[in-house]
Amino acid sequence: MRRVKCRGVFVLLAALLLSQPMLLAGDKGTPPPAREATSYPAVDVHDKEGVAVAADPLDTREKESFFQVDYLKAGYLPVRLIVTNNSADPVKLDEVRVYFLTANGDRVRAADTDDVERSIRDVKDPGRQMEKPFPLKGMGKPKDKDPKVESDFKVADFATLTVAPHSTQSGYLFFNVSGLQDELVGAKLLVRGIETQDGTPLFYFEAPFDKYLAAKKKP
Repeated sequence: MRRVKCRGVFVLLAALLLSQPMLLAGDKGTPPPAREATSYPAVDVHDKEGVAVAADPLDTREKESFFQVDYLKAGYLPVRLIVTNNSADPVKLDEVRVYFLTANGDRVRAADTDDVERSIRDVKDPGRQMEKPFPLKGMGKPKDKDPKVESDFKVADFATLTVAPHSTQSGYLFFNVSGLQDELVGAKLLVRGIETQDGTPLFYFEAPFDKYLAAKKKP
């Protein structure tokens, strides 16, 4: 399901149910099962609302190796979004808006398949970007779908946009960080629009990547 919105623009997410047996990252097409959000370093916990949101960046080829495409090489950072609901009622992700907040406060929206496919074509053929310098309407959109990208996004899609009580859902978003250096330093994942069952939005979540980086340095 790709219904999670980014200011009115549909963005693509990826996900797994947690009832699967433990699998190692690196099995093509099979992401590792997610843990509870509170087990990840980059996490924001709302105790009063009973909801925790974590972000786990796939910042090495090893971590993203279950994908068919090397997104890091193409300038995209896959980030796993983990939502744990420990309240007594379901929460909804239908209206969620997710951004990668840089250290400078810039917001990067999640990419869709067209964004990624276009970038991959440009990496393979750098001269292609210079053929038509003006962004006329419809220009630059891939004519042919990349089956590997399409397959990765399907594998990685949220299984459901409702997080049942005392359960966890997770998914992957892809952010274009090609113009950034040390993109995780001082950056955060901003998540808005998680709602209760009656449509009441929860306060926004911010998962700081500096906590992830600090945890990586520990022996």
